[in-house]
Amino acid sequence: MAQLLLSRTRSYLILFLITFIAVGSSAAVLKKQRENLLKERVKTYWDLRKKGLYTQTYKLEAKKIKDTFSLEKYIKLFGRIAKIKEVSITKINYKSPSEAEVKLKYCLQMLPIHKDICINYNDFWQWEKDNWYHCLKLKQIGKQKKGGEKEKKNKRKN
Repeated sequence: MAQLLLSRTRSYLILFLITFIAVGSSAAVLKKQRENLLKERVKTYWDLRKKGLYTQTYKLEAKKIKDTFSLEKYIKLFGRIAKIKEVSITKINYKSPSEAEVKLKYCLQMLPIHKDICINYNDFWQWEKDNWYHCLKLKQIGKQKKGGEKEKKNKRKN
C-alpha cells in the first residue's frame, strides 16, 4: 500500500513538473512573440512616417489618439515638422504586459533649415485587439479635441 502511494505521488510530481515546464516555456515563447511583433510594428510605423504616409501611420495609432485627432489634424500635426532620415530601437521597457516604452535613436532633417539632428526619443506603444498600436502621450503635444482645437480650462480667479 505504501509502495502504491509513493508511486502515485511520484507520478503526480512528474506530471506537475512537466506541466509547469510546458506552461513556463509557452509563456516565454508568447512573450518573445509579442516582443518581436512590437519591434516589427515600430519598424513599420517609422518606415511609413519616413515615407510621409500619414494616412497609413494613423491606422497604427491607438484608439485614444484616433478619438482625439481627426485624420486631417493628425496629418497637419506631423506632416510638416521634419523629414525623418533614420530611426532605430535602442531599448524596450515594458510598463505592463499591455504598455511598452520603446527608446529610439531618431535622426531627422529639420525642413525649414535643412539641418540634420539626432535625438533620443521615448516612443509609447499599447497592446489593443491582439496587436501593438502607437500611443502618443497627449501631454507631449497638448491636449486637443477631435477637431484639433486646444481645450480651454476654466480657471477660477482668486
